[in-house]
Amino acid sequence: MPVPKQTLPSVVAVLTPLGLVDLGAPPQQAPGEQFLPYLFVAFALVWLVFFGYLFYLVRRQADLRRDLENLRRSQAEGEPSHSSHTPSRRE
Repeated sequence: MPVPKQTLPSVVAVLTPLGLVDLGAPPQQAPGEQFLPYLFVAFALVWLVFFGYLFYLVRRQADLRRDLENLRRSQAEGEPSHSSHTPSRRE
């Protein structure tokens, strides 16, 4: 039984990406394509630095909130603040 002409291209199209069919010469590399791994590493590093800085800011904000709450609590209890210099108001 002969194979229909429409079936052969579809079989080749499915098997080519799997490496099961060799269609000849390997495809040519686009200009600059050899630098894609470096681009990926740079991209990953930029995101890593961004999320690291974001983590730092969140921690810093939590520390400031805690310090502010401690200051408010100590002032409500009547304790003097830890600052040795209080700014004077000029009128």
